Amino acid sequence: MFGLSLGAVFYVGTLPLDWMIVPDVRALSLVMRLGIGLPITLALILLVARPTCGDAARQWAVCIAALLCSLTITVAMARSGSPVAAVYLGGNLVILGFSINMVPVGTIVSAVLCCAISAIMVAGAAVSAAGPPGVVTTYILLGTLLTIVCVFANWCLQNERRRTFLTLLREEIRLRQISQQRDLLERLAAIDPLTGLANRRGFDAMVNGDLRHAKAGTPVCVAMIDIDCFKAFNDSYGHPRGDDVLRAVAEAMAARCGPGLRLGRMGGEEFAVAAVGTDHAALPAIGEGLCRAVEALALPHGRNSAGPVVTISVGLAGSWTTGSPLDTGRFFAIADEALYQAKRAGRNCAVVTVEKALGAGASVPDPSLPTDMATCTAPTSSEPPHRHPGAAARLVP
Repeated sequence: MFGLSLGAVFYVGTLPLDWMIVPDVRALSLVMRLGIGLPITLALILLVARPTCGDAARQWAVCIAALLCSLTITVAMARSGSPVAAVYLGGNLVILGFSINMVPVGTIVSAVLCCAISAIMVAGAAVSAAGPPGVVTTYILLGTLLTIVCVFANWCLQNERRRTFLTLLREEIRLRQISQQRDLLERLAAIDPLTGLANRRGFDAMVNGDLRHAKAGTPVCVAMIDIDCFKAFNDSYGHPRGDDVLRAVAEAMAARCGPGLRLGRMGGEEFAVAAVGTDHAALPAIGEGLCRAVEALALPHGRNSAGPVVTISVGLAGSWTTGSPLDTGRFFAIADEALYQAKRAGRNCAVVTVEKALGAGASVPDPSLPTDMATCTAPTSSEPPHRHPGAAARLVP
């Protein structure tokens, strides 16, 4: 559009030269330029300015505008009786060079356009009665030479544009690949390679993200989970078997955790679950469900003080967000203390602690939950794990 607009300005701007150089065709030149050439050129400019206009339409518009300018000037000069008119036909060479180099058209299109403009110029010189001898031959030579030069320049320009485009495209692809690799590395850095769960970094990021979007006073549930006597298991069965247990326990807990529960491996045999917005009344069921899901795996563990199979201890904390960045550490500290209470209670159980802020750091149990829950105990060695009746979690004020 810019090239066509600039060409239209030059096309109209040279109109005073017609009046001074060839005064005998002033009226004809005025009609040809302002009555025919300019309106069509403006229509072409509006056409190429549309976002839906394709490259082919833009090239056709350039060709039509260039041929139209050449024809209007040639027709006016051919009707003049002034000897200068034949020389003035050389303005076609300016149109030729401008059209090829200022407006991006293809090399083949530029060659056809150059030949067409040169033919118009030679034809105008041939029919002009006022032209001196040899003008036609001169314009044929000039048109041929300028066509070769302009087409070659256009070819070089198109190659340069292609190289620039390919360079920019290659750089864009490289930056996109770098971004994808960075995103992949960030995801891998947040995943525990053994279990496929979120690692400590990924888990903290998920929980902190949930807390940032939560309003003050939103209920928060955090559970710290530990595989019972896991060091003794590794000593007895070996670390490869221990890795198998970690994977199996992670899969069992992941299958048990419903929507809204974040599960991650904190390191070693320690896992964590967090939920922002989950009612505290669901804490006993969450803890009991995790214990029973792992126990149902029935993975033999001869050195587990809580039973003959692999079990877990769960400490759950219930609290409310305050908008403080210290909330996360406070939640996990409460859950960690509940975990130790579960271990002291005999393992293979879940202990729930719910706090409720009362101003200056005071806390009391949530009155909406019952306070007479029994401690979850492990099954006896004489009773198969899968037949365990299921014990309830204990609420600790």
